Amino acid sequence: MKNSIALAVIASLVTTITGASSVFAEGGPKVEIVSLTCTFDVGFESVRGEIKNLTDKPISGVGFDAKFKTESGVVVSVSPYIVATYNPILPGQISSFHGDPKGNPAIATVEVTPNNSDGTLSFIGKNKAECRPSH
Repeated sequence: MKNSIALAVIASLVTTITGASSVFAEGGPKVEIVSLTCTFDVGFESVRGEIKNLTDKPISGVGFDAKFKTESGVVVSVSPYIVATYNPILPGQISSFHGDPKGNPAIATVEVTPNNSDGTLSFIGKNKAECRPSH
């Protein structure tokens, strides 16, 4: 019980000092990655998906870091910020996201990590996908 109270006080202080939203201070996953696909055509990848806000507050500035990897797991391309379509994403709302970074023909998979100005957002759902030819 004392640990729970101490953690709540610390989270409240962090929120007050940094100006972070209460979404940052709450426990549990903040978003769900509902879908994720990756396609390619002549070295150009397209990452598309949907994300759902699981909190009871709007989440602003949601984006994704995407790492494109070879079959052996070597990172060959990074897209630092793929932006969600809706800003903010309202409680319970599902927003699409997409990015079309220039890639490498050796890319086999993509891994995305949701974030916003507070840092990495805790999430549930599938965050990795195989990249398949678009035709």
